Amino acid sequence: MILKNFLPKPCFEEYVQFYRIVHFNFEGIKQQPVKHYAPRPEHCLAFYPYDKEIINYNNSKQVNVMPALLSGQQLSISKRSIVGNKFLSFQIIFKPAGLYRLTGIPSYELTNEFVDADLIFPGEVNRVNEELCETTDYGVMITIVEQFMHRITAKKIKEPHHLDKIGEFIFSDKNITIDQLAQSSFLCTKQYQRKFKERIGITPKLFERAARFEKSIYLKLKNPDASWEEIAFTCNYTNYQHMVIDYKDFTGITPTAYYLLDKQSPEKIMGIAEESYRIDKIGSL
Repeated sequence: MILKNFLPKPCFEEYVQFYRIVHFNFEGIKQQPVKHYAPRPEHCLAFYPYDKEIINYNNSKQVNVMPALLSGQQLSISKRSIVGNKFLSFQIIFKPAGLYRLTGIPSYELTNEFVDADLIFPGEVNRVNEELCETTDYGVMITIVEQFMHRITAKKIKEPHHLDKIGEFIFSDKNITIDQLAQSSFLCTKQYQRKFKERIGITPKLFERAARFEKSIYLKLKNPDASWEEIAFTCNYTNYQHMVIDYKDFTGITPTAYYLLDKQSPEKIMGIAEESYRIDKIGSL
């Protein structure tokens, strides 16, 4: 079993943040645990060569996962349950605007959506899944997916823009205003906001909130004895109540309630360290 992130080759770094491999075997477990997946500032292409997931989100929508699923920026918690015992998900986590550059699809069209990846990359999905099924070596899996990346980057549709780097900069701890970011992108504020939404899917302010919210989750998981007030201060929230607003908006529950819910996730029950999910813990095979 594994839940780990891996760096891409340098030639893919302008598109990909990292690869995430999630591999669980639920044989002998009477009831598979459910994963409550909080919003993260990311676009993802996930391959499912074995058993699939059912995803419930936005309180009413349900997705019966296809062999490969493309997801845009999500802004609400989703509930994911696995159908079967043998589960492998190989995920490509794109950099801000990376998916837009490869497909040309305005990212706002994918916000809060899950799309059959075969519609976007016809002929590729089954090929990748068939190859993934033939190996249990994670290094070989990465090679298979990077061969796929070679094929699709050769057909990239959109050129890079100064704004793409700014999307990454929002992940940093530096305090900077939207006007300052707009100046760095060589656009006026209105143009900056419009182009940001086209390339990344949501407004700069909302993307910044999602990045800060994600950081608060992992700081608490990494430092369970830290108070929520300390977490809020470290993540540049005005105060604890300010952080609660984000948790209510993104998950519908309080920080403590989400923390307790997450402790019931598959990786916790199976003893896989949550730190392996952190971007700063990415390692190569």
